[in-house]
Amino acid sequence: MDLSFARFDRGTIVTAVPGGLAVLLAAAAGRQAGSVTARLQARLALQPVTETAPLRCDAAFNAATAAALARRTGG
Repeated sequence: MDLSFARFDRGTIVTAVPGGLAVLLAAAAGRQAGSVTARLQARLALQPVTETAPLRCDAAFNAATAAALARRTGG
């Protein structure tokens, strides 16, 4: 779902949003931004990265699953 604001071009038709819907959307965005997950993500974004995750030689999350998928798709 894209909730970004459209650019204000003169050729764009502006649609009015009913007040109740605007309040509902603002309340939902506020609750979502204040959730535990959002707060943890914000804290993680503020911490500097001190070490990188080790890279695996096969570059797969699960080598056995990657091999099974490769055999199935012929890759």
